[in-house]
Amino acid sequence: MSDLGLEPLVEGDATLRGLREADLPATFAWRNDPRSRQWFHSDAVIEWDAHLAWFRGYLEKAGDHVFVLEVGGRPVAQVSLYGVEGDAAEFGRLLVDPETRGKGYGRVASVLCLRVADEVLGFGLVHLEVKRENVAAIRIYEALGFVVAPSNATPADSLYMMRRG
Repeated sequence: MSDLGLEPLVEGDATLRGLREADLPATFAWRNDPRSRQWFHSDAVIEWDAHLAWFRGYLEKAGDHVFVLEVGGRPVAQVSLYGVEGDAAEFGRLLVDPETRGKGYGRVASVLCLRVADEVLGFGLVHLEVKRENVAAIRIYEALGFVVAPSNATPADSLYMMRRG
């Protein structure tokens, strides 16, 4: 079950809304950009059919929420809450349009997504995994209240971080 039933969250000229099929060409390009791929566990190029299959599978999953941030009506970022277990969810799949990097859209998408996690979905714990060398993302996450926590399942090149709602 996707988040298509959740109301968009608007703050100024930014809107966080559910991912739509019409967004797929943009998110496909963002995910395949080398500046994005380097931060994923698999830096392989994603094929269009796989991206489309992922989206169709997402529509069927209970508890998965993939959002797109629009600024001035233009999609600029994607962020997700997924892997829901009780009142906990994983935060991730953060992608920013490489052409708009450095404008703070990753932070805006993260802030609004965490508002949904706290105020709409009522998650008591949000956790994430981030590559240790992704210093810019780690700074954002720490500023948003995430702290490094131990995890036996985290690869050596990653940090496990968590935030209580």
